[in-house]
Amino acid sequence: MITRRRAVLFVRVPAVPAEIDAEWNAWYDEIHIAYRMDKPHFLGARRYHALAGEPRCFVLYELACVDALTSPQYLEHRRWETAQPAGTFESIGPKLPGFERGVYEQTYGPQWPCKSFETSTIFLAGHDPLPADEDAFNTWYDTEHARAIERMPGVTALRRFKLTQTPLTARSGVRTARPEYLAAYYLTFEAVAEGETFRQEIETTWRKGQGGVAPRFAMLGRLIYSVAAKGPKNGPDSHGTTLSPSHASAKRFR
Repeated sequence: MITRRRAVLFVRVPAVPAEIDAEWNAWYDEIHIAYRMDKPHFLGARRYHALAGEPRCFVLYELACVDALTSPQYLEHRRWETAQPAGTFESIGPKLPGFERGVYEQTYGPQWPCKSFETSTIFLAGHDPLPADEDAFNTWYDTEHARAIERMPGVTALRRFKLTQTPLTARSGVRTARPEYLAAYYLTFEAVAEGETFRQEIETTWRKGQGGVAPRFAMLGRLIYSVAAKGPKNGPDSHGTTLSPSHASAKRFR
């Protein structure tokens, strides 16, 4: 029996025009994310406001495996979304300049759900190691760097992901080809990322782990919305305006 790796769908969403910002945010949490929580293999989602780095917001969708993006239920919903007319919220997001969407499989760290993820702040780093450095980079990251980070006050968890090699068609959505590796650091509060010890260790990661190659990006985010899927997944929805409360348990942080 083949065990599929846990995965995340990592979506970076630029700012929308100010006049629709409040309505857009309510729609994103209460409709866009909610519709995905009753699809097979979707486990939860956490949306963050970017405090440093680009773009404006980013979302980590927790997946039992990448099959979440190929189920008939999900693909039918994607078909419905792409058929919506221009100007609707469904059509706006993927067309925003700077919108990016990557599918990653977990390689290190605790899996969702985990109490250690229930923090207000997250720091993300994207890496593209040179092929010749990749094995040494991963060994160093998962041993020396991980030990240093995980015993640091204010850091509750470290997770790592690699861009999936599973073939996915365009029907499953836009896919960004970079970064190849994604690291998520869960922090108890924002000041941890500003501390000298944390900054030195992160800078060491980029210097030692990549032979001088700069990271593709670094982002600090504050949690603004969290939802955990629950209950049975009984098939495709009808794209109505509500979602059964049995399918999701949500919290907003604003």
